[in-house]
Amino acid sequence: MCMWAYKNPKQEDQTYCGSSYLTNLTGLIGTIFLWMYWPSFNSVLETGNGKSRAAINTTLSLLASVISTLLTSMALHKGRCDAEQVLNATLAGGVMMGVNADIIVAPFISLIIGFVAGVITTLGFQFGPTILYRYLKMHDTCGVLYLHLIPGLLGGLISGLIAGVSAERLYGPDLTDVFEQMGSGHT
Repeated sequence: MCMWAYKNPKQEDQTYCGSSYLTNLTGLIGTIFLWMYWPSFNSVLETGNGKSRAAINTTLSLLASVISTLLTSMALHKGRCDAEQVLNATLAGGVMMGVNADIIVAPFISLIIGFVAGVITTLGFQFGPTILYRYLKMHDTCGVLYLHLIPGLLGGLISGLIAGVSAERLYGPDLTDVFEQMGSGHT
């Protein structure tokens, strides 16, 4: 919304919007802290086995997003990684896993979600700013659209899919903790 509310910068004014060594180093420190504590962010409100599932699924998703981010960034930059892409897209697995963290039982699904999140976010940071400015005259300085909005929306869609196809037997006694309206006594 801020991109729409504020005056759009001219193309020539955007030459100083890039990152520097110092900003990347500071961003690396913040990324490391966020990466370490993201599993606790996603599992703090959970109870029972859901807390463990959330922490494990978030960690697996973050690991997969790191790998896919590095691979995608290296493919886009002829064997070298772009620091801004790596600093941001490595966290996309945690964002996409936010709503799914406690409902996923199979760890392989978490790895797939994290891998996809890393690829989508890296591609967003590579091609998104040009597309946003060219067609919508918007400038997303922090990449909020690519790191939070797109993975968050996809994570929400995936959670609906997972809730629809999950078998009750996978959750055992935790079924009503995860899906309150399922199990015995609910129709």
